[in-house]
Amino acid sequence: MLDGAWAVASALWVSRKSFAMWPVLFEGAASLGVGWVALGWPLVPRDAVRAIAVWGLLTGVLELVAAARLPRKSAGYWLLVTGGVFSLFLAVLLLMLPYAVDPSITWAVGVYALCFGALLTGAAISLRKALTSS
Repeated sequence: MLDGAWAVASALWVSRKSFAMWPVLFEGAASLGVGWVALGWPLVPRDAVRAIAVWGLLTGVLELVAAARLPRKSAGYWLLVTGGVFSLFLAVLLLMLPYAVDPSITWAVGVYALCFGALLTGAAISLRKALTSS
C-alpha cells in the first residue's frame, strides 16, 4: 500500500505539468487496491500468492508502458524496464509453481522486493537528475 500511495502521489505531482505519468498513476491504484484486499480480506496463503502474482502482472506491464514513454538513452528507462521485467518474472513464477504456499516463496518475494526497490530508487534518482538538469 505504501508503494501505491507513493506512486499515486508522485504521478499527481508530475501530472501538474503534463499527463505523461498515467501508467504510474494506474500502477499506484493497482498497488493500493491489492493492498486493501490483502488487509481487508483474510486470504488463505494460495489466494495471497495469486493476489501478489496479479499485482506483479499489472505493475510489470504498467512499468514497461511508463518506460516506453522515456528516452531510450536515459538510465531511468533501463531501470524501469528492468523493474517491469522483474515484476513480470515474479508473477509468472508464482503462477507456474504448483505449491506456491511453500516458505521458500517468502524468500523469493523478499529478494524481488529488495531488487525492485533498488531499481526504482535508482530510476527515481536518475529521472530527478534529468529533470533538474533540463
